[in-house]
Parts: sequence; C-alpha cells; structure tokens
Amino acid sequence: GIRDKLVTGVQTCALPISELIAPHAVLFSRPAAWLHAVAATLVTCGVWLRAFGPRATRRLVPAILLMLLALPVPDALWNGLSGFLKSGVSLVATELLNAAGIAARQQGSVIITAGASVGVDDACSGIRSLQAAVVSAFFLGQFGLRRALHRAWLLAAGVGVVLLANVVR
Repeated sequence: GIRDKLVTGVQTCALPISELIAPHAVLFSRPAAWLHAVAATLVTCGVWLRAFGPRATRRLVPAILLMLLALPVPDALWNGLSGFLKSGVSLVATELLNAAGIAARQQGSVIITAGASVGVDDACSGIRSLQAAVVSAFFLGQFGLRRALHRAWLLAAGVGVVLLANVVR
C-alpha cells in the first residue's frame, strides 16, 4: 500500500543523500546547513515522487520552490549580494546627501563627508530583508494570485519596497 511506497521512497532517496552529506557535515557550518536543507528537500521530493508519481509531484513545485527560497543563502552568494547591496546603498545615500547640499563621496561601502565617514555594515546591507521579501512575495503570489504577471509584479514590488526602505534607513 501507500505505507510501503513511502518506506521504499525514503530508503531509495535518503541513503545516497546521507552518504553525500556525511563527509562534509561540520557542526554549525553554513555550507553544511545549506547542503543538509537541500538534501532534506530532495529526499522529500524523492519520497513523494516514488509514492505518488510524477503528476502529483508537479503539484508540489511551488512548495518546493518556497522551501528552497527560505534556505540559508550559501556564503559565496551571500557575500556577493551583500557587497552589491552595500555599495548600492552607499551610492544612493551619497547622491541624496549631495542633492541635499552636503558634500559627500563614496569609497566602496563608505560614505565620506567633510566631518566624518560612515560605513555601511554587512548588517545594514538589507540582504535578510530582501530574502524575507522574496519568500513572502512568492508565497502570497503563489497562493493568492492566479496570473504569473501579477505574481511577477508582486515580487518586483516587494524587492523594490525593501531596497527603498533600506536606503531610507
């Protein structure tokens, strides 16, 4: 019955994944946590596919994407995106200061004025807010809007609001 299919699915999918993760699992390591979460998602998909077939598994795609979007961001992507956001915030803040009549220049993620210099820290890059906005917009769009164009607009609006709020902050 269905119980046997689920057990077989777990045995088929979980063992190869656990062998892939085990050599790399370092306690409290961000890459290991990310790899573990991706593996858990893949095991869930494999079990569902084995138990219910491809047609039922296709219906899980939005939930799977939501799980993947909510995962901790890998370090390489985190660092690159954080640096890009910090530079962007610094650039816009510098331009706003100059427009307000305060002489300022940007050097990387540091804003230099006549009286002081202010650095945009990693915590102020807005990457966590951006991830939360993307996950929230995806969830609300997927389960509340029917048209793909409306979902895309909701996602773009969520990202835009987060970026604007980060600059204002």
